[in-house]
Amino acid sequence: MACLCTRGGRRQMKNVLLVEDDNMVRQTIASGLNTAGFNVRLAIDGNQAIKSFQRNRPDIVVMDIIMPDLGGIEAIPELRKLDATIPIIAMSGGGRTQNFEFLEIAKRSGANEILPKPFRVRMLVEIITRLL
Repeated sequence: MACLCTRGGRRQMKNVLLVEDDNMVRQTIASGLNTAGFNVRLAIDGNQAIKSFQRNRPDIVVMDIIMPDLGGIEAIPELRKLDATIPIIAMSGGGRTQNFEFLEIAKRSGANEILPKPFRVRMLVEIITRLL
């Protein structure tokens, strides 16, 4: 699997922090990433993401942009303060207005890649693999 690496002769799964407030979307993406061989930690907003990041630094972050409380636009710079090199993928369906300008703002805020929803999990896996 592309997400496994060798460290000290041991194969190790890559850790993904998935931040998504919509339960169905979160579970669907997590299931696909697990199937692809990634270890997935979940957060429902930017505040949880930052706490999870501080406890268990992931290899990559997949962050929704529009969420209650602390959204991705605000959380990405906070994660960058904790680790300037962590790969971050921002995703968004544009909210109720389907305004995808949020993704460009996320890119300027520090996201390495942006991904408009809906997308196939295979596409996300390809981006994660490339960034790692």
